[in-house]
Amino acid sequence: MLMSQILLIFSSSSSTRLVAHSLKMTQVQQLPGLNSIFSKERPHEEDIENDMDGEKETIPDLSSGDSQPSENPTVFLWRKTITGASKGVSEKTDSEYQRLVNQCVNFLISNSLIKSHEEFVCSNPPQDTPLFITAWIMNQCDDINLDGSIKAPSQIRDSYVHGQKMRASMTYLFGLFLDLVHALGREVKLQER
Repeated sequence: MLMSQILLIFSSSSSTRLVAHSLKMTQVQQLPGLNSIFSKERPHEEDIENDMDGEKETIPDLSSGDSQPSENPTVFLWRKTITGASKGVSEKTDSEYQRLVNQCVNFLISNSLIKSHEEFVCSNPPQDTPLFITAWIMNQCDDINLDGSIKAPSQIRDSYVHGQKMRASMTYLFGLFLDLVHALGREVKLQER
């Protein structure tokens, strides 16, 4: 036997508070979605299997040619360009990343955290490098100063997108060193043999 009232609890998308709503069964019957949940009738297994078989019939048969790359010259050119571009960064992006690396180094030197460019831009940077990078990005982009105070509304700060570029420049920088160290490590091992 079904209850005469149902208590619905759901979370509001505009806040984290829970909202409770009581519905009488007569109201539930007017709401098809809820009514189907609380109705005694359930679909028969045979009906479900028939629906699934019907859906399977709508899936087209694929031939081996369907998975072959297009021979269209434009598609071929785009594939070649995109594949090449995904292997590294353009000269312009590299230049922008180097500018941001230098900006980070200058920030660290001005705050007496490192003494030279080489101390940070190397294969063995200071142990606190993740903290240094976070502080540099936070100093440029966040609403909070590094001393914990709130920045004045008039104080200029960079955008969230620029903060992502700053992080990407550090990933690129240390990715280059890791690739170089890995490549040199393999070279050294080959020379030792």
